[in-house]
Amino acid sequence: MAAKDVQIVAQYYAEAPEKPLITFDPPSQYEVVNRSNQIFVTLKRPIAAKAKLKVSFKDYPSQVSVSNEFGETSTIDTELGWFHRARELKKEIESQKPNNRP
Repeated sequence: MAAKDVQIVAQYYAEAPEKPLITFDPPSQYEVVNRSNQIFVTLKRPIAAKAKLKVSFKDYPSQVSVSNEFGETSTIDTELGWFHRARELKKEIESQKPNNRP
């Protein structure tokens, strides 16, 4: 049975990118809604029962959840929360440096 109404939720440690770069293999039509630290991706077509769809996010979400019309949900913790925290900490440290220091 095909999976219909598939929704992917990418959650970020910090604010989600305004214009996320998402790729599908094979290519697929989708819609994106961006809210605070989450991106909601809704596929426009069903996925065949034995088909596979690879989804890639350029902006490293901390967690990705996929659900279908029956409420079946799978969640993956990408363990990249540390990446976002380190990036924010680096920005904060750099903003504290005096302008004359490298």
